[in-house]
Amino acid sequence: MEQQAVAGYLMVDHVAAPPDDRCYALPEEHRAVLVDDDDPGYAAPLARLAMAFTRNLPRPWPRSTAPAVG
Repeated sequence: MEQQAVAGYLMVDHVAAPPDDRCYALPEEHRAVLVDDDDPGYAAPLARLAMAFTRNLPRPWPRSTAPAVG
């Protein structure tokens, strides 16, 4: 979560607090896109769309020798 706070995706309440004592929050301007599924800008389903697209792309290797994907 610290990486996301540094990148500006999350806010942290007390930066100087020890890592285990920090609380993180989603900035208000990010809520509609990431949390509010009634908002027209809601983008979470795009992750599923991207995965569906990439899973169906032709592969340069046979499936039996494909690299493991976690």
